[in-house]
Amino acid sequence: MKGMGKSMESQVHTSFLCFAAQFVAYFKYSNLGTIYRNQWCRNHGTAQRLAYSTDAGAGFISAFINLFMGSASAKWALMAPVFIPMFITLGYSPEFVQVAYRIGDSTTNIIAPMMSYFALIVAFVQQYDKKAGIGR
Repeated sequence: MKGMGKSMESQVHTSFLCFAAQFVAYFKYSNLGTIYRNQWCRNHGTAQRLAYSTDAGAGFISAFINLFMGSASAKWALMAPVFIPMFITLGYSPEFVQVAYRIGDSTTNIIAPMMSYFALIVAFVQQYDKKAGIGR
């Protein structure tokens, strides 16, 4: 029984990925995301303050995701399909969403642990301060 349990441990991850893929496929098939987004935008109107608060929210979400994901293009690929249609429904251009994304991303790049240039920045700082390093 221990051997069978041990062999099944590796299948848990595969089963979870299959379940997640099915959920995404059904979510896309049902169109619930689009329906919810359009309903939310209609209920909350297209007021200027709503657009700015939603824009600030998109920036904060971008900043939060930046702490876990180092690739800027992957973050944009994750956020764009959600936020661009939502802002278009509000009557704003995709560039408006891009501004929120870029502000949120750039403000947290220096503190992001997944930043790909972190080692390079430390190396440049060590040229001027030999004691510089991580955690000092």
